Amino acid sequence: MIDNNIIKLFDLTNIEKVDDNSYIGYSNMTNKWYGWNNDGWCKCSTKNKAISFAKSECW
Repeated sequence: MIDNNIIKLFDLTNIEKVDDNSYIGYSNMTNKWYGWNNDGWCKCSTKNKAISFAKSECW
């Protein structure tokens, strides 16, 4: 599900759905990509890493 708290906390833009329960977004505030799913979230240096983490497990 989309986690509005993460979106607001990191001021995420470019929100994309990766699969049924995972998403990614970019933060202009930190200049990092974030991936999240039902288990948690992660901060990543690239969009591809965020997608990989979002599909598996974030921490």
